[in-house]
Amino acid sequence: MKEILGKKSLGYQHLLGVVGTALLGINIVAIIIYFIDSPNDLMILFLVFIIIPILVCVLCGMWWVQQKKPYAIITYEDENLYLNLPLGHISIPFDQIIQVIPERSHGRGISYTFGRIIIQTEEERYKVGIISQVEDVSLSITRLVREKNHH
Repeated sequence: MKEILGKKSLGYQHLLGVVGTALLGINIVAIIIYFIDSPNDLMILFLVFIIIPILVCVLCGMWWVQQKKPYAIITYEDENLYLNLPLGHISIPFDQIIQVIPERSHGRGISYTFGRIIIQTEEERYKVGIISQVEDVSLSITRLVREKNHH
């Protein structure tokens, strides 16, 4: 049975949902203001019918992509590490893994616990994210690689 090492971070997904909902609320208020108060104001018209809907569509698209990602992104079983990505599953033998690099996400001077992991093999470099507790997951993978390669 496969053991889960890396789970997708749900914080980013929730953030997209909150921001998208807030923009939708702002848009509804702006529409009400437009029709009640200033039907001739072109700036509000541009904001209400072009800018905010485009932003909402982009955020909805980003949220949908996050929804499609599997919850267990990195798993392992026996001698292989498995990357469960939206475009397919990748199997990497532990003896081919050269390096595992965690990259925490940063924003506005804050370093978050989620981020992406870069797995370097002899032939390829895999970038996997957005993973919760990225440094702990990286450390677990590194331990497994050492354990599997020394036995």
